[in-house]
Amino acid sequence: MGFNYRSRIFENTLSPFYTISSREKHSIDNPVLSDVNSQRESYNSCDLWANYFIGKKWQLNGQWQI
Repeated sequence: MGFNYRSRIFENTLSPFYTISSREKHSIDNPVLSDVNSQRESYNSCDLWANYFIGKKWQLNGQWQI
């Protein structure tokens, strides 16, 4: 059995003379997101996996993503 946890973070900062519009942030016409000059995205994932051996030649594998 095992447990894997992965976390990824992406950060981007532009010069103060350039701003990222809402359309460039994949949210067309969303008034909540204002124009900014930096971005931050984070992704988290968890996996639970298990192997069970049946005899010498066979095994069962299972994986669950949370």
